[in-house]
Amino acid sequence: MNRIRTVASKIGSNRVFLMLISVLIAFIVWLFLVNEENEDIEREFTGVPVFYTGDEAQLSENGLIVTGYDTTAVTLVLRGKRNIVSHIDRSEISVTLDFTTIRASGKVPCTYTINLPEEVNFNELFITKIPEQIDVNIERIVPKVIPIRGSLEGSVGEGYLKENLKFTPASLTIRGPSSRVDEIDYAWVSIVQDNVTETIVANVEPILYDIEGNVVDTQGITMDYQSIQVELPIKMQKEVSLTVNLIAGGGADIDNATVEIKPSTIRLKGESSALSAINLLPLDKIDLGTINGKLTKTVPILIDDGMENLSGELTAEVTVTIVGLSTTARTARAFAAENAAPGYSVRFITSSMLVTIRGSADEFEFITDEDITVICDVSDIARTPGVHELDAEDISVIVAGANNVGVIKNYGRVSVEIAVEEN
Repeated sequence: MNRIRTVASKIGSNRVFLMLISVLIAFIVWLFLVNEENEDIEREFTGVPVFYTGDEAQLSENGLIVTGYDTTAVTLVLRGKRNIVSHIDRSEISVTLDFTTIRASGKVPCTYTINLPEEVNFNELFITKIPEQIDVNIERIVPKVIPIRGSLEGSVGEGYLKENLKFTPASLTIRGPSSRVDEIDYAWVSIVQDNVTETIVANVEPILYDIEGNVVDTQGITMDYQSIQVELPIKMQKEVSLTVNLIAGGGADIDNATVEIKPSTIRLKGESSALSAINLLPLDKIDLGTINGKLTKTVPILIDDGMENLSGELTAEVTVTIVGLSTTARTARAFAAENAAPGYSVRFITSSMLVTIRGSADEFEFITDEDITVICDVSDIARTPGVHELDAEDISVIVAGANNVGVIKNYGRVSVEIAVEEN
């Protein structure tokens, strides 16, 4: 008996043991109450998130697109046993729309399914859906061709010009809901660079703008090209001097000629690789042997293909003046033919020709008429019997014994007769 009292006394003095016994008794009582009082309860879940299922590509094939629906418009009321309903976590509740049956545009009412935690049995719940269906905005997909615009956001180097941007493709086809597509006016691409000195070619992602110049959100919009090839042609511009090529003749060389050209320069535009090497632009060849004193003529300003005359002048006035030389006249009476044909004779009908000699006046007194010979090239008429007149281009003049003089090519015509020689 004393032993039993001793054991009871030890148990009573052990607080941990007593606490465990208390918890166990409380749990047993709670289980009893739950089983006895597991009545039906009701919970309301508002703002249930809305998702969708179904192939949007299929909608697109039918020319349709979803443009909107309320993602938090659903309220669910769940009724069931306390031990089930009270343990449902609202973060695990959602609803899913099914787009697979949509075939028309407009505000389309769609049914939805409810998603609950996997451990919840739908058969143990009574669910009220508010609303029963969700309105989904469906629009037709329409195409639209819009222009492409752009610019250089930067600067070109000194002495260079930018030309208009070139786009490949030249336009862009967009597709999307009509309400969105109608507000899009153009696509914009830009190149951002400073001190540009050569042509740039880059692929740039286009940005869509409305007619008021506001950026348009591209959500729901597709483009037939995701990037545009942009070419920014850069050309060099340069002031180039005009010049003429002088050919010595008639006793005058380049040092005996002064040249005046109006305008003296023009501004050219072209590829840097070609224009950078050009400092002078030759206009014409001028034979000093054809000038007696002074020559003024208008010549065309011709430029190479691929270049542009920014100044706009198409012709230039060239004046060449012979300086530092004297002239005198002599009468030539000696004529000779060259390039005569075998079997044909050449007879000169013209017996004399006045020629103008130019050079140092000190040498003129030593030149007589007998020192001058007129040479006629008859190659073009050598086998054509008859009387012919030769122009200055077929005539040359030799002055014997004079090194520093020449003859100005203002010759008159020379008449010759070609005849077949008799055997």
